[in-house]
Amino acid sequence: GEGHTFTNVIREFLSDVKEVDSAGYIKEHPFVDKTKLVIKAAPKKKIDKAARTAAKELAKSYDEFYKLLEKAA
Repeated sequence: GEGHTFTNVIREFLSDVKEVDSAGYIKEHPFVDKTKLVIKAAPKKKIDKAARTAAKELAKSYDEFYKLLEKAA
Protein backbone atom coordinates (compact mmCIF):
# COMPACT_ATOMS: atom_id res chain seq x y z
CA GLY A 1 0.00 0.00 0.00
CA GLU A 2 0.94 3.62 -0.27
CA GLY A 3 1.91 5.68 2.71
CA HIS A 4 2.82 9.32 3.03
CA THR A 5 6.20 8.97 1.33
CA PHE A 6 5.34 8.41 -2.33
CA THR A 7 2.10 10.38 -2.23
CA ASN A 8 3.84 13.41 -0.74
CA VAL A 9 6.63 13.26 -3.34
CA ILE A 10 4.24 13.05 -6.30
CA ARG A 11 2.13 15.85 -4.74
CA GLU A 12 5.24 18.03 -4.59
CA PHE A 13 6.08 17.38 -8.25
CA LEU A 14 2.45 18.00 -9.27
CA SER A 15 2.54 21.35 -7.47
CA ASP A 16 5.38 22.41 -9.76
CA VAL A 17 3.39 21.73 -12.95
CA LYS A 18 1.93 24.97 -14.34
CA GLU A 19 -1.46 23.42 -15.25
CA VAL A 20 -2.07 22.35 -11.64
CA ASP A 21 -3.88 24.81 -9.37
CA SER A 22 -3.41 22.62 -6.30
CA ALA A 23 -2.41 19.10 -5.36
CA GLY A 24 -2.82 17.25 -2.12
CA TYR A 25 -3.64 13.91 -0.65
CA ILE A 26 -5.94 12.43 1.95
CA LYS A 27 -5.13 9.57 4.30
CA GLU A 28 -8.54 8.68 5.67
CA HIS A 29 -7.39 6.62 8.65
CA PRO A 30 -3.96 6.11 10.27
CA PHE A 31 -4.37 2.32 10.33
CA VAL A 32 -5.27 2.08 6.64
CA ASP A 33 -2.22 2.24 4.39
CA LYS A 34 -4.10 3.85 1.50
CA THR A 35 -4.08 7.45 0.32
CA LYS A 36 -6.11 9.43 -2.22
CA LEU A 37 -4.36 11.94 -4.44
CA VAL A 38 -6.38 15.09 -5.12
CA ILE A 39 -5.48 17.25 -8.14
CA LYS A 40 -7.21 20.48 -9.12
CA ALA A 41 -6.44 21.78 -12.60
CA ALA A 42 -8.22 24.03 -15.05
CA PRO A 43 -9.52 22.78 -17.34
CA LYS A 44 -9.94 19.26 -15.98
CA LYS A 45 -8.74 17.73 -19.25
CA LYS A 46 -5.19 18.81 -18.37
CA ILE A 47 -4.98 16.58 -15.27
CA ASP A 48 -3.68 13.62 -17.31
CA LYS A 49 -1.02 15.79 -18.93
CA ALA A 50 -0.04 17.26 -15.57
CA ALA A 51 0.29 13.80 -14.01
CA ARG A 52 2.50 12.62 -16.90
CA THR A 53 4.66 15.74 -16.62
CA ALA A 54 5.08 15.28 -12.87
CA ALA A 55 5.96 11.59 -13.31
CA LYS A 56 8.60 12.43 -15.95
CA GLU A 57 10.15 15.08 -13.69
CA LEU A 58 10.18 12.66 -10.76
CA ALA A 59 11.91 10.05 -12.94
CA LYS A 60 14.54 12.63 -14.00
CA SER A 61 15.19 13.55 -10.37
CA TYR A 62 15.52 9.89 -9.45
CA ASP A 63 18.06 9.35 -12.28
CA GLU A 64 20.09 12.37 -11.16
CA PHE A 65 20.06 11.19 -7.56
CA TYR A 66 21.11 7.66 -8.57
CA LYS A 67 24.04 9.06 -10.60
CA LEU A 68 25.17 11.04 -7.56
CA LEU A 69 25.02 7.89 -5.43
CA GLU A 70 27.10 5.98 -7.98
CA LYS A 71 29.72 8.76 -7.97
CA ALA A 72 29.89 8.71 -4.19
CA ALA A 73 30.34 4.94 -3.99
